[in-house]
Amino acid sequence: METTSSGAPHHHRTPKLGEWYEINKSEAVRLISFDDLAWELDHPITAHHVAVSSFGGSIAITTRTPTTTAMQKDSDPSHTNSSCLQISMYNSMGYSLGSSASIFISSDDEDEHDVTGSGGVSILFMCWNDTRDHFFYDYRGRTIATSQHIQNPLMCCSTGNGVAVVMANGRAASLECEESGEYRARVCDLPRVVGSLPPSCVACVTAQLSDTGYTHLLLTPTLSSIADDGTVVQVTFHSKPRAVDLAKRIAGGSVVRMSVSPDATNVAFITEDGSVYISDVAFKAISLLFNTETEAIPAQLFWCGNAAVAYLHLAQQFTTASPSAGDDDDDDIETTLTIFDPWNRDHCFSMELATDVFGVVECDGIRFLSEDTYQFLQVVPQEAHRMFQLGSTAPSAQLLSAFDEYALESATSVRLIRALTEDPEGLMVAIDDCVTSAGFEFDSKQQQRLLRVASFGKSFCGTYDTESFVGMSRRLRVLHAVRKPHVGMATSMQQFLTLEGDRFVQRLLDGSHFQLAHAICEQLGLRSERVLGGWAAAKLSSSADDRTVGTAIIDKFRHYSGLSYRKVAQLAHERKRTRLARMLLEAEPHASSQVEALLDIKEVDAALKKAIESSDPDLIFAVLAYMTGHRGASAVESLSSNSVSRSMLLEYCLACDSRRSLLAEYYRDHPEYNTHLAILQYLDEHDRFTRQLQKSIGSPPMWRTYQERKMTSIQGAELHAKDEHDGVLKERLLRLQSELIDEQTKHAEDLNDSKFLNASVTETLRLLWIHNRGDRAEALAKRWKVTEKALCWIKLRALAQLSDWPAIDKLAGKGTKVKPPISYDGFVHTLVSHGRLEQAKEYIPKVSNIEERMELYLVCDDWFGAAMDCRKTGELGILEQLRERAKGNARAMEQVDRGTAAKMETSPFASLFR
Repeated sequence: METTSSGAPHHHRTPKLGEWYEINKSEAVRLISFDDLAWELDHPITAHHVAVSSFGGSIAITTRTPTTTAMQKDSDPSHTNSSCLQISMYNSMGYSLGSSASIFISSDDEDEHDVTGSGGVSILFMCWNDTRDHFFYDYRGRTIATSQHIQNPLMCCSTGNGVAVVMANGRAASLECEESGEYRARVCDLPRVVGSLPPSCVACVTAQLSDTGYTHLLLTPTLSSIADDGTVVQVTFHSKPRAVDLAKRIAGGSVVRMSVSPDATNVAFITEDGSVYISDVAFKAISLLFNTETEAIPAQLFWCGNAAVAYLHLAQQFTTASPSAGDDDDDDIETTLTIFDPWNRDHCFSMELATDVFGVVECDGIRFLSEDTYQFLQVVPQEAHRMFQLGSTAPSAQLLSAFDEYALESATSVRLIRALTEDPEGLMVAIDDCVTSAGFEFDSKQQQRLLRVASFGKSFCGTYDTESFVGMSRRLRVLHAVRKPHVGMATSMQQFLTLEGDRFVQRLLDGSHFQLAHAICEQLGLRSERVLGGWAAAKLSSSADDRTVGTAIIDKFRHYSGLSYRKVAQLAHERKRTRLARMLLEAEPHASSQVEALLDIKEVDAALKKAIESSDPDLIFAVLAYMTGHRGASAVESLSSNSVSRSMLLEYCLACDSRRSLLAEYYRDHPEYNTHLAILQYLDEHDRFTRQLQKSIGSPPMWRTYQERKMTSIQGAELHAKDEHDGVLKERLLRLQSELIDEQTKHAEDLNDSKFLNASVTETLRLLWIHNRGDRAEALAKRWKVTEKALCWIKLRALAQLSDWPAIDKLAGKGTKVKPPISYDGFVHTLVSHGRLEQAKEYIPKVSNIEERMELYLVCDDWFGAAMDCRKTGELGILEQLRERAKGNARAMEQVDRGTAAKMETSPFASLFR
């Protein structure tokens, strides 16, 4: 929007930005230029090795620098002319990431090719791992994985997750990143058709896009004559790599350029005589399109999206091909990009680019870099194409026209708006097209204008869902932030959508843009734990003291629930900042992470203390196993210093025969724990015998043998207890246990009942009553000081099992004034459990508490008795509660009503209270 001299607003119609080229009726591309490329290269970009990380990532460029400057060493004058290769890192806008992000390759290294660029005097090939944003080095030049040496590489190709290499020994190899982060090589022999010469061309179908899920390398042999027919060899890198000659006859000499489409369905290639071919990726249908009719072979061949192919001729190629040409002729030669529709050879056009450019394929176009220019040949999405196409009648084009006419105060806008509102679905599509086109743009003013057009359309469409509009607005804010020079991610919307998520955030962290990454996470609704972890890791590299760094990290993490300090503490330990690691782990809220991390950094005693404080047996056992496994017998003293860990140690050593030797030396000097150990041995024998009985193994003679083993263990514990200065109580309790074992053995044999053998005191007495040995049970109960209450319970359960119901009435004192030691509700529940409901009801009135009586009535399913009891005691509130509980149960409600009425009719005092 501009303003005229009179102050009135002046509106221009919405233009389409960049140079647009129609590929066909439904496809188009546009060329846009970025004016803020920052680098200043000393030589043409084609004189350097260049590796560009996809989706607007970093750019690595090789240069040769003096050793004294690059390596910052003191050297004698005789070496001042020596040099080394330097890989400099830039963001996608050409801003240097700093000298700390550079990689230096010394010329003193052994003369051996290395695909990583870390071990040779020259670089054959350089690329990024597009799935992990690194390839042995990250954006900051830090080593990520161990270098891999490959002998005599001839030609390389990126696989997306690594690199494929053709070697001079007639073999091919892939070097791809595993889940562990390390690179693994897979090697196979090539067929004889490849010959001893280097391949003329290689291309790769990535594992992410191939039909098989494996990486495929396509290579073509070098032919001796242009008249010979070529073929294609396919190498598949699975668990057992293999190479197959596809046996395809390709005329025109050696294949010199090859490119796979972004969706990995088609391949374009050029032969030595300039013939251009298109084929499916399996080379089952090969089509000759045309001949370039030029002397020079194109420098590069690309796919621009999936609908167009382009090849690049550099100006210097024609100069080299025609050295006799005059200077005036040289001035007329331009770098030319030719674009064509591979399915319609008539749709072909050319454009001029900067003299020295290097092209990089993206998912939605081609980036062109030179020493002083940056251009992007971008695939136009169909939404923008139908909006801006000349003569388009699409709803989005009409909406755009309506907006422009409205801004120009033209009456035509009324007609256009009326036509749009008559087709609500078309209007919604038009709004969506405007939103999508806004994301397609790089210019912020154009983005704002297209969003205004979409907002203008929304005002006439009340049913439009604004979620896509809001989402696009948020993403555009993010892209504006990352496209600023200090961040320098020249990412298109389609690239951003492909990258959106943790990987996009990780790129910002690699560039130390922590504040921006955190803000973007909040804007897009992503989890920010990764950002805080990256910030904390960067803090560890600061020169501040441990306390300052630790306090800063803890203060920041405290505001976010669920964050773990474990990884940061481990990193601090690796950087020899042990005090800081301990400080961070003290703040760790999760005991399991805290203990495991303390073990990782070898703080074993602290881990044991934290495990005991957590009261988690699994954690204590984990520390115990770690200590005995790493320290052996020397760990026993530390573990025995606490009663909890000591008890678990004893159990552990008894369960694991291999660990019992750990205890021998220690308990020889600490006899006070021998009683404990002997008791554990007794319990071990007890458990073993119990398992045998459950399997119905053994006879009375065998019972005595097991009991004698248990008795021996108990007697051993008694002897150890005598030696302890405070072992009197232990000795008496152990003696009682010995008596119990002796009694159980005797009665088991006499009565031929194995249930006695592992029974408790109460179970032993109950069994005696069942076997009509009540007198003996009474004597043992008195001897073992069993309380009257406990003894009454034992008798009740035994009599119920014997179905001696009169004896139960006698035990309850029925017909007498004697009150039993236990409450009457015990009798009720026992009788009910054995089906004696009527007998149980007789004891309910003896319970004093009305609420308890009500529950007992209901246990006996006696709603009538409950209602009568409530009426008799005048508990009308409880009677109403009874009615509420009876709702939905017709039988229960009838009994409640009948019980209430019967009470009112039979009471002789009812008339006195009316």
